[in-house]
Amino acid sequence: MWCLRSLRKRGIHTVVVGENPSSPAFVSRYCSESIRVPGPSSDLMAYKDALVDAARRPDARAILPIREPDAYVLSKYADEFRDHVVPLWPSFDALERVHDRVELFEAADRAGVDVPETHLLDEVDSWDRNQIVKARYAMVTNEYVSAAGTDGILDAGPTRYLRPGSEPDADGMIAEMGHVPIAQEYVRGTEYTFRGLWDHGEPVVTLGKRLVRGMKYPRGPSVTHEAVDDPEMEAAANALLEEPTGTASPPSGS
Repeated sequence: MWCLRSLRKRGIHTVVVGENPSSPAFVSRYCSESIRVPGPSSDLMAYKDALVDAARRPDARAILPIREPDAYVLSKYADEFRDHVVPLWPSFDALERVHDRVELFEAADRAGVDVPETHLLDEVDSWDRNQIVKARYAMVTNEYVSAAGTDGILDAGPTRYLRPGSEPDADGMIAEMGHVPIAQEYVRGTEYTFRGLWDHGEPVVTLGKRLVRGMKYPRGPSVTHEAVDDPEMEAAANALLEEPTGTASPPSGS
């Protein structure tokens, strides 16, 4: 919504592209025009093709990747977009390394940024503390996991919460999620986030946020939040963004 408001206030014709006509963005007063397209979760390629059609419009100048599927299709199929709109997305090589949480946490560790202790589920040998189990990838697609197929995004299910002493059915979880997920130390207090806009490695604008009220763990849509100035958090974010990701173990289940 902040993108729409910012652009429209500057006199820019805004076009909202999405699958849900009841989305707040579709009915925003800052939305100049809306286009309904297939949902990426059910048909990722149809969604990509619809974005390509939107990019080919003579009045199109840029596509802002607001959601993970936007960044994914824009980066993976960059050649289909590059001749029509200004590329405002990362390379696919960079994106897929960030989507892999194993590589991401390894990069954070090298950068000196604190992260919850994280292991692949089938490598955990102790269940004596609170842990969570979630997908290894930020988006489970056939690029990362063969079980995802070619149609859309595999729903790996919600985050699972494990109490101390509760050993899960690892094989069952792996089969259900279509790949080997990660088990991660449960950390209480997820009220802070850091966001920023970088231009070729240089920060243009950054923002720290503290969650006052949210809808679910971890965060989810915030009901109320406030801007905060936290130099330590900003330093950690910059260190992570400047750290090149390494090569993690081969993706399990792919």
